[in-house]
Amino acid sequence: MKKQITIGIIAAAILMIGLYFYRSEPSQNPNINKNQITPIGSETVNIDLASSTGTKTTAKPSLEGAIPANTINLDAAYRERIISDLNKTIAALKKDESSYQDWIYLGLYRKILGDYEGALEVWNYATRLSPFEEVAYINLANLYDLNIKNYAQAEIYYKKGLEINPKNTETYRNLHEMYRYRYTQNTNAAADTLKSGIAKNPEALDLYVMLARFYAETGRASEARAEYDLAIALAKKQGNTSVVTELEKEKATIK
Repeated sequence: MKKQITIGIIAAAILMIGLYFYRSEPSQNPNINKNQITPIGSETVNIDLASSTGTKTTAKPSLEGAIPANTINLDAAYRERIISDLNKTIAALKKDESSYQDWIYLGLYRKILGDYEGALEVWNYATRLSPFEEVAYINLANLYDLNIKNYAQAEIYYKKGLEINPKNTETYRNLHEMYRYRYTQNTNAAADTLKSGIAKNPEALDLYVMLARFYAETGRASEARAEYDLAIALAKKQGNTSVVTELEKEKATIK
């Protein structure tokens, strides 16, 4: 069981996977070299964008999709509000079908209503519409990971999101959690994901803490102590004295 640290930067390390669905803006990464990024589905990437049943989804989604039955037992008032928001988004897209953000929202509302196929179709299309934005790729990864449970496909989309924006530490955390608890559990993938995130984001304290805890909880005591030392040093550098205290307590419990 993960220990709770209330300081904001550490609390970020244990945010619920999938929060990326609620981002209101597409990412803007000025460091992206678009000439070095290959949109999924092109000839140099050996996969196709597809629905969970394997049907390719390259055409523009219909804006006249039926509202799904309440199969996931949403509160009636909340469901009604989501349907209202979905209809407003559809109306906005009918006026401007080039709005990447509205396609992202449309997929979100379909996902909340339990229409996973609809969400896949919409977000797949969004990756075609704007192949150098990460949001649709990460939302697809979350959907395949947490709802459809197609982990191989989720892995592809998490990695594509990181290719576009290697500074998004939340994506490293989500991919780590998938590797640790649901996929490739008998490999080094979970630790290697955090190490990769740290290499790209050397000031990301949450990744150091997550890696230290991973080592501690999987019986790798010497590696855990070393990682705690790095996290403590970084917390001191950043002036997070309360975090330093909590991390020192955690380190002291390692057997």
